[in-house]
Amino acid sequence: NYNQGDGVEFAGGGYLQLTGRANYTGFYRYMKANGIDDPKILSHGKHHVGANYPWTSGGWWWMAAGMIDYCKNNPSVDRVGARVNGRYLPNHYQARRHYTSKAFKILSV
Repeated sequence: NYNQGDGVEFAGGGYLQLTGRANYTGFYRYMKANGIDDPKILSHGKHHVGANYPWTSGGWWWMAAGMIDYCKNNPSVDRVGARVNGRYLPNHYQARRHYTSKAFKILSV
């Protein structure tokens, strides 16, 4: 974020909460390279991305950040949360632990 108001405009958008102007710019470039030139990704930020690309934006970040390779090493849910959010034991880590455990139980993982 480098303009006044970027924090609000480029706050979490989409189901996996893409955040920050740099990530929105990267997502815009990815979409454009794949045939979708949608400048509203940058001009309308979280509201447009959340309404139109709620899964695509998070999927793009997951791939761009190398999360697939990272997760191949079987990190804990806390380590994944730290990688995603930029600090160890990010906000709501207790809920992440709870829901991850619940999902693994349902999936018999």
